[in-house]
Amino acid sequence: MNSLINILVFTVFLCSSGQALDCNTGNPCELGDPFQPQYGYGCIDGISGSVMCTCPGGAEINRRCRLCDRSNPANNVCGNSISNPNLIICLEHHEHITGYACLCRIPGTSGAALTANRDCDVTVTLPTPTIPSSSVSSVVSTVPSIPSMSSTNPSASSVSSASPSFPSMSSTNPSASSVSSASPPIPSLSSTNPSVPSVTATSGFSTTASPCINGGVFVSGVCKCPSGYNGTICEQNQPTDLCRNIFCKNNGVCAIRNPNGPYVAVCLCRAYFSGEYCEIQGTSGVCSSSSCMNGAACREVVIGATRTAYCDCLLGYRGIKCENRYFTCTRADKFPDEELHEQGKYFECTNLGGGLRLERRSCPKGLRFNAVTKDCSG
Repeated sequence: MNSLINILVFTVFLCSSGQALDCNTGNPCELGDPFQPQYGYGCIDGISGSVMCTCPGGAEINRRCRLCDRSNPANNVCGNSISNPNLIICLEHHEHITGYACLCRIPGTSGAALTANRDCDVTVTLPTPTIPSSSVSSVVSTVPSIPSMSSTNPSASSVSSASPSFPSMSSTNPSASSVSSASPPIPSLSSTNPSVPSVTATSGFSTTASPCINGGVFVSGVCKCPSGYNGTICEQNQPTDLCRNIFCKNNGVCAIRNPNGPYVAVCLCRAYFSGEYCEIQGTSGVCSSSSCMNGAACREVVIGATRTAYCDCLLGYRGIKCENRYFTCTRADKFPDEELHEQGKYFECTNLGGGLRLERRSCPKGLRFNAVTKDCSG
């Protein structure tokens, strides 16, 4: 019945409106990620130059339709700050199973919670959201004991995963090392400022759940967004912003490319440099038994008539030959990666079989590891 009433009202409006709009011109319903047809958002052309903009469970005439921003505030899924004084913000995104979430103050406390209830009843459950895992990569090296500073056997450590987001700008030899991919879940990141409500959530969320999406980090009541995203909860995709806070080493230059579809930021490296951030320095010539130290694999890259040998160091080593060890696990904890800190890398040491396992993890692109709060809020 409500749908029939909406159609009748729309038809009457079309006959009386003099405003000319078209779904194919100017995007009057402001459709686009994440407001797309598969999530219930759409645009319907009329016969008299008007449009109906639809959203899950509702519609608007000649204006965008949003669950959190209806022309009549009484129709907002989370109400508004006048009718609902405990409401902090209404979050609208398909990553929330309901299509939205209400971030509300918890009465009598300094905390806040995510709920699907328009009256901010935080006891109402909120289904588990889909959390993208592509923003975190790790390289794992199992270290039963701390080796000496001398050259080690490559079999002493095993690289079990590596999934950098930037494509390599130079060719690699797949036989040089055994690498498999993995995508561990994004760690829970929350504000640590006592003056800011700590965000908790009802059933399905951890007690440190963040309202931010697309790898954003909740810091002091605000979402810090990765490169290429902005908006209140990092919901807006901005490809032209992908090189923001991306620092290529050794005079490399960040560029935006789309080799396989979506745009990505890549570091274009100068001659004799390679790696995700141009952090690996090579030497002219071919690989030999003495090219690399400490279990590092040597690979050759040929560009024209120039052949360059690169050493891919094991975790915690650096140098042209991987001759210097700059990090070793001493206890289970998270630590800054001083070699790639500005590139968002950090180390995590965990207990494993009587020893310590070393992992290199990556913050979402453009964010940094915070050694005090042990998260990517830096």
